[in-house]
Amino acid sequence: FVELVAEGPQKVKWFVSHWWGTCFRNTLDMLLYHAELRRCDLRNDAYWICTFANRQNDLEELKYIDLNETPFVRAIMGETCEGTVMC
Repeated sequence: FVELVAEGPQKVKWFVSHWWGTCFRNTLDMLLYHAELRRCDLRNDAYWICTFANRQNDLEELKYIDLNETPFVRAIMGETCEGTVMC
């Protein structure tokens, strides 16, 4: 999804961990609340959400033996990631 809407690579500012059972509207409300509290610039501060960051129809990139190579760890451990948001 992000490949369709982004103009280029995104630098992760916040890693989002969510429960698949949460209504998506509630997740958005929680993220907007978080952004307000942290005074985020929603045009420039990227939230990494696996649903949109990973290709859900091709999860080959998740089959790494070394966890450090997975998109999740790369996002969390990236230089620009400030923390994790739990939704």
